[in-house]
Amino acid sequence: MDEVQFQKQQVLALTSKTLWVCLLSFQNDLSSADNKTTAIIKHCDLKEITVVGHSLGCLVALTLAANHSSLVSKLVLFGPIKSPPQTGKDGAKARASATRIGGMAKIADTVISNAFAANSLQSRTEIVGFAREMLCRQDPEGYALACESLANSRDPEWSAIKAKTTIVSGSEDRVATPAVCAAIGQNFDGCRGGVRDFGRSWALAYVGGPGSV
Repeated sequence: MDEVQFQKQQVLALTSKTLWVCLLSFQNDLSSADNKTTAIIKHCDLKEITVVGHSLGCLVALTLAANHSSLVSKLVLFGPIKSPPQTGKDGAKARASATRIGGMAKIADTVISNAFAANSLQSRTEIVGFAREMLCRQDPEGYALACESLANSRDPEWSAIKAKTTIVSGSEDRVATPAVCAAIGQNFDGCRGGVRDFGRSWALAYVGGPGSV
């Protein structure tokens, strides 16, 4: 957990390792991440916070906003996902098993090929390599637990979410497609401005080239 001052705003960064610690302690239930995050927020005495999430982190953020609407005033969601249908849950369990057997290298290429836009895969090889390196350096058991938590997940209570929300999607994202993101935004009243399509599928891909973000 890192805490810094940026433009007079207090920033609290919870890494995926924080999530894994929660899952190790609470049997792969995302509600444990919600409980731990809430405890940290209250400990730091933060009010009306803006929560930024990516992928599975968006599901944690949405759950936090639903369960603690008085704490969360804004959401910024990059490639958000819902609790998957049974086929998706079975796939998450299979990925967890593959990770435990073969390590992160076993699934890294599949994750990368599904995550990046075709143009990024061909023209931004330095970013693709960086992303693969990050994946391979993750703890296999922690990643497997995250996959299992997705398989055990459920959608938040949409009507309880009051936060103003911005959703960012990539046109070639095969999981958090613009249609999926739009459908998520339609579930609650707080979504403003709809989906901002950046034309790339992963948060690390440049938008219009270096220096444009």
